[in-house]
Amino acid sequence: MVLFYIILISPVLIAMAIWFALARFIHGKIPEKFAKTQTTFMIFSFIVLGLIPTYDIIITNILGAYYKDNLPKPFLSEKFEKPFSLYVENNILPYTQKEMKNYSEEFLLDWWIIDNIKINRLALKGDDGQIYIYYFDTNSDKFELLQTKAKKYDEANKRDKDARYKFDLIVANKENIGSDMHKEALEILNKERNSSWMAQNEFENIGKSLIKFKISNDISNFDYTIKKGEIKLGKFASKFIKIVKIEIIDNKTSKLVGYNQYIYRRGGYWLLPDLVYGDDALTPLYENYALRHTMFYSITNLYDRK
Repeated sequence: MVLFYIILISPVLIAMAIWFALARFIHGKIPEKFAKTQTTFMIFSFIVLGLIPTYDIIITNILGAYYKDNLPKPFLSEKFEKPFSLYVENNILPYTQKEMKNYSEEFLLDWWIIDNIKINRLALKGDDGQIYIYYFDTNSDKFELLQTKAKKYDEANKRDKDARYKFDLIVANKENIGSDMHKEALEILNKERNSSWMAQNEFENIGKSLIKFKISNDISNFDYTIKKGEIKLGKFASKFIKIVKIEIIDNKTSKLVGYNQYIYRRGGYWLLPDLVYGDDALTPLYENYALRHTMFYSITNLYDRK
């Protein structure tokens, strides 16, 4: 990296040295026009030298803007109105055992409530090359209880949101702060928030105990597949940015029903280095929001570790 900077600034330094030497040698013997040209060059040289430490910021943002405008536009054409099974294949960095356990709990449980559309089976490709299929043990006596707890959590969550909305309306008027109305709304909000938290815990504790997994490479009966891969860039561009593409495929028709991509900046900038991950760090540079507020956005937005 030091050698790169030396090579980058050497032409400017050499040119400046020549100009300064000429200025001293023929001082007082040069026409006014030459003196103005010399001053202009000096100003230009100092500007260039000032920009050199930010070269990576400039190049990274130029490349990011270029690929953002020239890559295919994100889209999601499918409407998901019933429970479905999903296979996720991360071809950049397959999931570890710990990640798969966390993701299975998150997406088999959380999205049951949030979207009212549950993923009934989730298959993930592990870093050992095997496919792990996570599902609910529907034969368990607790499964009916889970559905009851899910409804209870949903109702408590709605009451919590309603209490928050009413509380915000009251405190929006500063004259209400400290009043009996304010105190009563705060008391209701705390009560509903605690009720929602307890309902969520009950639901998740039972849900986690019902999540099972099996290892199988047979995913022929899964509804959708998400493939996560890296778009190959030129040697120069790949030093500054990384682009991850997401494809959502309907397995029944083999049709592409969704597409998204994320443009990352590699490492930290020269002036702002990443002291934790160094060159392995990935920071979102440009992000497309076509899938935002959908479960697919959260699933595909799991940043790679490096």
